[in-house]
Amino acid sequence: MKIEGYFDYSFRPVAPCINAVLIIESLKVQEEISFLIDTGASSTILLDKDVDIIGLELDNLKKADKQITGIGGSIDTYLIEDDF
Repeated sequence: MKIEGYFDYSFRPVAPCINAVLIIESLKVQEEISFLIDTGASSTILLDKDVDIIGLELDNLKKADKQITGIGGSIDTYLIEDDF
C-alpha cells in the first residue's frame, strides 16, 4: 500500500500531512479531511474547523473525562465512538 502525502508549509516547522476520507457510520459522516501525521501521537484529534466542515454537533458526542493539554492551554474534548 502506498499513501501519498504532502508537506504543509503553513505549519512551523513544516508538517507532513495526508488527505483522507473520514467515515463515521454511526453519525452518518463521510467527508475528506486533511490529517497531520504525528507518529508519536496516542490519539487522533479533529480540529474545530474540521468538526464544522463535517457538520458534527458536540451535543451529540460524549464528553471525555479529561481535557487535552498543549502549549496553548487545555481544552475540553469529545469522543467519537464507532464500530470498526
